[in-house]
Order: sequence, then C-alpha cells, then structure tokens
Amino acid sequence: MGCALGKTYNKNVHIVSNCPVSFDYEISIVKSHPEIHLVSPMMGEITGLETTELAFSYTPKTFATAEAEITVRTTEFDSETRTIRIVGNAAPTKEGDRK
Repeated sequence: MGCALGKTYNKNVHIVSNCPVSFDYEISIVKSHPEIHLVSPMMGEITGLETTELAFSYTPKTFATAEAEITVRTTEFDSETRTIRIVGNAAPTKEGDRK
C-alpha cells in the first residue's frame, strides 16, 4: 500500500534494550532521499531495559519509489552496526480524495 501524494506517512522503529545498562547510539545517513526524513535525533541514549523509538516520515511528491538507508551504531559491548533501509512509494488517489 502506498501513500497519497502530498500526504505524510509516519513510521517508528523500536530499539529494545534487554540489559540493565544504558548505551549511546549514533545514526549515520548512508543514502538520503528528499521525501524521507528522520524525525529522531541523530544520537542519543538507549536506556537499559526500555524501548527507544526511531521515527521516520515519508511525504511523496512524485510517483517514483523513494529509498533511503541509515546505519545505527551503539556503544554496547560487542555490538554490530545495523543498517535500516527505508522505502516508500506513492499511490494514486481517487479524484474525490484530492483536496
């Protein structure tokens, strides 16, 4: 399912900590796209035994597929950098839906 042109679709990705120690995280943008925006801070803290949300928004301006890619690195011992690929596409709207 796509998002209507000019409308905004929001999505959250949850990072769950299953240990009692807090860790810092840092986000790097590997591939940007003008229609996809990272709403979350580029760095912060993942609190021990809690969930941290990374928020994205997608506002299509064309009927092309939009793709962005970020990496998330944490200071947790022996952790690996994770890659998140964000893909969005616009959907045609019915004539009565355009306002």
